[in-house]
Amino acid sequence: MLFASGWTLDDVLGLTWQQLQVVSQCVVAYKAEQANLVMGAISSALGGKVKKQAKPRAARVDNKQEGAGKQKRDLASQLAALGLPVEDV
Repeated sequence: MLFASGWTLDDVLGLTWQQLQVVSQCVVAYKAEQANLVMGAISSALGGKVKKQAKPRAARVDNKQEGAGKQKRDLASQLAALGLPVEDV
């Protein structure tokens, strides 16, 4: 999949296992979106019904960011309980 997307062997060999996992997941997700777009157009052209797309992944990222914000507030409250001055960020 990566080589079909224009990656060279040197590019792939320079990645760690975690980076390789993230890159391959992103490439597969992108290719799946492309296939869904093309198949949706073909299906609607032939008279089929096209499903609505799922919510974008950005909404899921926002939930993670809220969790990170809560962790920061918890850490700030713990530091304040120790008597250290903490400013709101």
